[in-house]
Amino acid sequence: MKIVLNTRGTGEDISPQLQAFMDYVNSGILTTNPLVQALYQRLQDVKHSEAERVSYMTYELHLRDARKEGKLEAVLENIRSLMKSLPCDASKAMDLLNVPATERKAIMAQL
Repeated sequence: MKIVLNTRGTGEDISPQLQAFMDYVNSGILTTNPLVQALYQRLQDVKHSEAERVSYMTYELHLRDARKEGKLEAVLENIRSLMKSLPCDASKAMDLLNVPATERKAIMAQL
């Protein structure tokens, strides 16, 4: 189950516990609220744990790689489309798409 909260909302019918949580998320206000205290402690544990830090960085690298892969696939698709619809080669298609020179060799290998 996912719950989405607009922590910048102005609802008047929220509990003090939820308000304390939203204040913590928005501005880092630390209160005596048990949930806020538990979140704060967990964040401190993660920040000071080498294993957690490595895990987080590995996760970030995987996300970055996935974004790059998705972007590369989109560029390849656009190049193929231009080559098919226009009378041009891959180099001209990359010119039209403003593909940086540093990426062209890797892209050519994928075509």
